[in-house]
Amino acid sequence: MMDNEGLAYRVIEAVAQKSGKSPESLSPPLYDVIDPDALDALMAHSSEDVRVSFKYNGYNVQVSGDGTVSVTSSDAMEPDPTASE
Repeated sequence: MMDNEGLAYRVIEAVAQKSGKSPESLSPPLYDVIDPDALDALMAHSSEDVRVSFKYNGYNVQVSGDGTVSVTSSDAMEPDPTASE
């Protein structure tokens, strides 16, 4: 279920919460990193399997097709998608 605030707002809120800053103090603005309207449009017509990942304000941000926003430190180890188990 999508809310009326859009994904861009949820990304800003999640990064602000993770960083301990207010949303207004995040710099650069999100629109300098990714087009918020394009993100909303892409994810509005995507399946749950689709994910968009980008770096913002020192964090790795992942938005899933179901509207889930996850934020991790850019220092966090990222799994190697080519590694075999």
